[in-house]
This record gives sequence, C-alpha cells and structure tokens, in this order.
Amino acid sequence: MAPAPAVSWRSRWSGECKNLWRVAGPLTLASVFQFLIAFVTAAFVGHIGKVELAAVSIVNGVIEGLAFGLLVTNPSPISIRCAMPCYSASRS
Repeated sequence: MAPAPAVSWRSRWSGECKNLWRVAGPLTLASVFQFLIAFVTAAFVGHIGKVELAAVSIVNGVIEGLAFGLLVTNPSPISIRCAMPCYSASRS
C-alpha cells in the first residue's frame, strides 16, 4: 500500500478557508440584512415625521436588544452539558 501524498500547508489552509466561509458566509449575510431592515425602516419612517421616527427607533432598539439578550444569555441544555466536564476537571 502506497503512503498518502503529502499535502502542502497552502492547500490545507485553502480548504479550511472554504469550510469556514461555507459556515460564516450565510451568518454574515444574515447579520448585514438584519441591520439593513432596521436601517431601511427608519429611513422610510423618517420621511413621515419626527415623532414616528423616534418611535420606530425606540422599537428597533428594544427588539434588537431583546433578541440579542435572548440569543446570548439563554443557557441551553447543550451548552451546560458541554461545560460540565470542563468545570469538573478544573475543580480536581
């Protein structure tokens, strides 16, 4: 059986970058589009009036804050389960 051919670091790096962008690309686009929705909404409502613009800005801030807070601070059972071995190992 012949040994596996040596792979250069450039081809490994290229492969890793492709895999990374396969995951990170859609997430980046979703983040940009989420910002653009709030921006375009505020731009359109800004043409109606100042009070309406203030109301939409407050609502956008509250909704984005709640969404981010739930996303970051919501401890899922999976994250707790994954952290337990690390916590137990550090206490030994």
